[in-house]
Amino acid sequence: MRKKMLAALLAVSMVASMTACGSNNSNESANGAGTEAAGAETTTTEATGAETTTVVAENTEASAAESETAAATDDTPVISVGEEMTTDTCEFSIDSINITNDVMPPKTDGFYTHYQAESGKVYVNFCVAYKNTTSGDVGADEVVSGQLIYADKYTYNGFSIIEEDSRSNFTYANITNIAPLSTEYVHYLFEVPEEVESSNLGIKLEMSIGGSKYNVVVREGSEESTEAAKNAEAKAETKNEKTKGEVAKGETVTTKNSEFNIDYSDITNDVMPPQPANYYHHYEAPSGKVYVDVCFAYTNTSEKDVSADEVISAKLKYANKYDYTGFSMIEEDSRGDFTYSNITNISPLSTEYIHYLFEVPEEAKSSTESVVVTFTVDGNTYTYTVR
Repeated sequence: MRKKMLAALLAVSMVASMTACGSNNSNESANGAGTEAAGAETTTTEATGAETTTVVAENTEASAAESETAAATDDTPVISVGEEMTTDTCEFSIDSINITNDVMPPKTDGFYTHYQAESGKVYVNFCVAYKNTTSGDVGADEVVSGQLIYADKYTYNGFSIIEEDSRSNFTYANITNIAPLSTEYVHYLFEVPEEVESSNLGIKLEMSIGGSKYNVVVREGSEESTEAAKNAEAKAETKNEKTKGEVAKGETVTTKNSEFNIDYSDITNDVMPPQPANYYHHYEAPSGKVYVDVCFAYTNTSEKDVSADEVISAKLKYANKYDYTGFSMIEEDSRGDFTYSNITNISPLSTEYIHYLFEVPEEAKSSTESVVVTFTVDGNTYTYTVR
């Protein structure tokens, strides 16, 4: 979903006014730390035999033929599931590729770690059986990397994890070494919008494995779906963009690289996530102050990730006279928590909820004077009347 850096989080937390609340659940705390280290949310669960909805990428003769056609215009080798490859540093094969909302280890005995996608998202799970043929250890997070291309347009980054305990659990690739002549199973996960799974548009991986580059066709796009996508794109380009003016609550505004609407606004002394999880962060205003909270539902319609702290800037005017600056944060965990926008990316076609907070004197809550927010998205300036 979103890339996070633990060091940046620790640095920001020293100056931010975020407060954590929730139950004294040791698993919750451990999972939070693991999330920052790995770049994705993990939970530990006892095996229950529950089913996981998974769409396995096909490896057909037709796909192989189409892959050869692609290779004719690209010198990068195209490889398929099960194909064995040898380089100067390793031997490997693609063990599996699947699309799922919950990445589970192959064997789910006892307690195990799994990766559940955010609401509205799924994971494309790329698994490599990797044998280290060098004379020394190699970092598991250094052997596989890459990006996913959807519909020949939208680009997604991912992160790696590695199996342990005889394929019954996962651990972090960045704290694990692969010993000489050992074979380990490294997974590279891409969190993408659900439409990537449900559509018929193409999915391609551009991967680096053992220092060499490869292309992997997860799904070929059908001619009908590709043509429909082109028509939809042409229609979108002719859609009128709103480049300035007053925006009403719930009004959808289209810009060059985004679509957004104002989900809600509030004046409160304690900003809470809309659907608080068991463990969550909230923003409590100092004594004598309140927050004006404006929540934007923001969809990134560009082809690449954008930083959540760069998509919206805003200022507030109270009583048509007093000016205030603010700061942004972003929801996570299916609207159950907040995190810092300056360590969070919004991937293509994803919709995320960004809050812009303004700390103002508490008289602003009880008075009848105007509260107006002026904000900029994609270089365009708009206004929103809170009151």
